[in-house]
Amino acid sequence: MNILDNSAWFSNAILFIGIFLLTLVSHTIYAWAIGLAFVLLFLIIEQIPIKKKAIYESLFLFFLIIIAVIRFQLFLTDDVLPLYGNAFWGKTANFTLCVLVWFSIRLIALDDKKDYLTSLIAPLLKLHVAIFLLQSLIFLSTGNYIDFVAPFTGIESRYASFSETFAGIGGFRPTGLYVEPSTYFLGVLTLAILLLINDGFSKHKKLFGFTIVSMYLSFSTAAVIIATIFVFYLIYSQELNRRFYVITSVAAIVLLVVSTSKINKLYQSQIDRLDSRASDMRVTLVKIVANRDFDKSITAYGAYATDDKTTKLTNAKFGNRDAGAINDAGLFIFMWARFGYLGIIYFVILCIWQYKVSKNRFWLFLILSLTKISLFHPLFVFYFALSVTDQSK
Repeated sequence: MNILDNSAWFSNAILFIGIFLLTLVSHTIYAWAIGLAFVLLFLIIEQIPIKKKAIYESLFLFFLIIIAVIRFQLFLTDDVLPLYGNAFWGKTANFTLCVLVWFSIRLIALDDKKDYLTSLIAPLLKLHVAIFLLQSLIFLSTGNYIDFVAPFTGIESRYASFSETFAGIGGFRPTGLYVEPSTYFLGVLTLAILLLINDGFSKHKKLFGFTIVSMYLSFSTAAVIIATIFVFYLIYSQELNRRFYVITSVAAIVLLVVSTSKINKLYQSQIDRLDSRASDMRVTLVKIVANRDFDKSITAYGAYATDDKTTKLTNAKFGNRDAGAINDAGLFIFMWARFGYLGIIYFVILCIWQYKVSKNRFWLFLILSLTKISLFHPLFVFYFALSVTDQSK
């Protein structure tokens, strides 16, 4: 018997590796391309049939890429900074990869073998959280920080501390398999939302608990705020029993009684960061986007470029940034900055698509959109392709 045809574990392993690599936002297109290759191999092994719906959707996305290419090459190359021209082929490769990821995920999600895909979300989330916690424990016990990004990209993870420590916690900001704490947060939040959509809360209570704790331990200001919103959503939408509230309340009271002053320092450090230049830069970004010239505010420069003023104020290559990067303030601002008012329409279309599947998915999508996840991350494509698939399909 042929192992490639008959062993479910082999198919699961292939798909797991592929999706895992697609979740590594900080590891560049090379990791994503290998991940896509594994997903395509899964399609071949499992003989997933081609679906017309997936073809039509992907052809439409390719059409949008072609329009963007034509517009950039014919009308924008002389009006944008050289760095965008230099990045043209790399961005085209990235967009093409994202469409192929969409096509592949949709084929699986629309097939009766969708369970292969959804069953991997919990193990993927466990792996990310386990590595984050292990990384933290090793640093606390040895003082050595294991960087899982620098050996592959040359970019060191930003784990530097911003406050005094509470038993060592707060003395650094763990990043897991990502380059920044906020990037780790968007990675695990994406997987947690998909897990909630496909398996519900009660089946994975402990995993959700560890995941939420890790979100707070990242000490990213954005993570603290958005994770709190996510927790309130869980409390509101899930039938959590009294024991959950009792245990949570007792734990909170004990912590407050034992270490009120130290916890207050950590809390105050988050408030200080919220009031810091980083937050001001996000506000500045919104002001810049909102006050662009009329001819640049309708469709902006599209997928390939941003106007010169916004670029110079948000890109560290031009000195100290005066505004946050265009994806720092959430998906809505990112799409508005890149596509102008047309980007707002695109965002509304994405929201409507989610709402048509269910109200819960719509609210969860809005929560995820508050993070700095990019429209052009394979992780986002994976999320959206799976989340807009009806449970009955």
